[in-house]
Amino acid sequence: RDSSTSRGLGDVYKRQLFLPCRLQPRRQYAIIIKHQKVQKKVFSMLNSEEIIAAIHGSYATGSKNGFQNVLTLLDKMHVALRTPIVHVAGTNGKGSTCAMLESVLRRAGYHTGLYTSPFLQAYQERIRLGGLPLDDARMVKYGNPLVQAAEKMRAEGAFVTPFEMGTALALAAFDGENCDIAIVEVGMGGRKDPTNIVHPILCAITAIGLDHMAYLGNTLEAIAGEKAGIITVSYTHLRAHET
Repeated sequence: RDSSTSRGLGDVYKRQLFLPCRLQPRRQYAIIIKHQKVQKKVFSMLNSEEIIAAIHGSYATGSKNGFQNVLTLLDKMHVALRTPIVHVAGTNGKGSTCAMLESVLRRAGYHTGLYTSPFLQAYQERIRLGGLPLDDARMVKYGNPLVQAAEKMRAEGAFVTPFEMGTALALAAFDGENCDIAIVEVGMGGRKDPTNIVHPILCAITAIGLDHMAYLGNTLEAIAGEKAGIITVSYTHLRAHET
């Protein structure tokens, strides 16, 4: 073969070898390498802002799927769920209850985790280690496997929600940073909430009111039943007492 023919074949081979693809969020890239019917995806590392953008970006396409989405995320991230959890539900006061419990346990010398929502100024406030918001280094450490797991699920036809991604991120950080104990606030209700995959050592239910009635029911009894769904028979549980 002459050199011109070889160069032509080489150009064709290169075009087949490297196929461009577009991934979200912006500045995330992948190269699909085809060789002997094997495909590999090589992802660039995202920074903390890009990870947060990916989490928020899932709002448009996310679809809650019971507990399966969170469980699949954690499985793909290889999170073992070893951290002892205090699980808190309720209508009023659950956020402050979580904050007070975390403070007491931290002052007692425990290495604590805290997961609450929403945040005031920065997304990292939702996930705290030792009382401090998740820093950029740990956001990158645990957020990149999270985004990659969500992308794999998307390719399989499963679309996660922002809260499911946030829950998986928090549990991964608590597990990876070897927290002695973590306080986890329910997002909405309790029985069907994505946080209800944990196996708590203690459950707490604060004051119950008429909230999220389109999803939880039209009566206090129905709403209380949804929030009581976090209670596991084999563990201790507490409830607020109103006078």
